[in-house]
Amino acid sequence: MTDYFEVHARDGAARIGELRLSESLRTPGLVGEYLDDAGSEWAAARETPAGDPAVLTVLPHRSLPPGTPDEVRETFGGAGNAATGDAAAPARPRHGC
Repeated sequence: MTDYFEVHARDGAARIGELRLSESLRTPGLVGEYLDDAGSEWAAARETPAGDPAVLTVLPHRSLPPGTPDEVRETFGGAGNAATGDAAAPARPRHGC
């Protein structure tokens, strides 16, 4: 597990766990009041939030679906992880198509 999430029970793909914020939350569950979403960078650049141990922080994001062709990715400026400046992940080869 991690410092922030622990799985307590499994059933196939389902997980019962604990999201470790200042106040632990059982999962699955709604995080509305515990969410700080910096938002999409498609419309405008966003500042990276400082973070708070009491909420789940989602960094600014602008991404494309896995397997997006390079020519489409380049049209949108690469669309990697804008918060960290990382390049986009390479597309995985498709098998059986």
